[in-house]
Amino acid sequence: MPWIALLVNHRRDTRRERAAAAAADQVEEAPAAVTGRVFRSPVAWALVGIQSASSFNAYAMFAWLPALLQDTAGQTPVASGALLAVFGFMGLPAAIVMPILAARMRNVGILIQVGVLFFVVGYVGLLVAPAAAPLLWVAAAGSGPLLFPLVFVLINLRTRTHGGVVALSGFVQGIGYSIGAIGPLLFGVLHELSGGWTVPLLMLFVMVAVASASGFYLARPRMLEDTWDRAPREAAREG
Repeated sequence: MPWIALLVNHRRDTRRERAAAAAADQVEEAPAAVTGRVFRSPVAWALVGIQSASSFNAYAMFAWLPALLQDTAGQTPVASGALLAVFGFMGLPAAIVMPILAARMRNVGILIQVGVLFFVVGYVGLLVAPAAAPLLWVAAAGSGPLLFPLVFVLINLRTRTHGGVVALSGFVQGIGYSIGAIGPLLFGVLHELSGGWTVPLLMLFVMVAVASASGFYLARPRMLEDTWDRAPREAAREG
């Protein structure tokens, strides 16, 4: 359902962009030229940070949350599996609501920090008192991936041209999913090396910090096409 709404919004915005470009008698750049410019945009890298953090955390939790809950919260395999289902379900309401809020809010950085806060609450609970309220900690951590649908909306909102949308989407998803895929493996390696769950959970905090920093940069309505021709330091100084 959220992807249907997102697709409708994307098509509406794409039609408006094409009409505006035709009215201004503009010619879209070749995809190769646009893609090359995306690498120089701080906007693109900020979105990569959020996409990477969201994917990394979600994939690691889907792979290891049941084992973590059995070891630290005394949950049975059945109960830990049910809590994993809760973790996955929490993303559904966010996927419906976040695109609507992002399209209406000028400062989307607030939404990003809300997602960060959910992650922090969930992970702190799992670290400090996992057996006290496992359902609460899992629900909070499961709400953190609201960043995932938010990224897709921002890809559309932070571009002016159809070519920019296509190039930015490929750039963000390509790097973001690649980093996210490392999450379960690295989480497991750290668990094996440390003999516990504290170190791998602290690693997730690091990824959450990356998302938070990216959110502060994206708090201002910067557009991809306004930043890809300038040096990163120059663009960053405006923040």
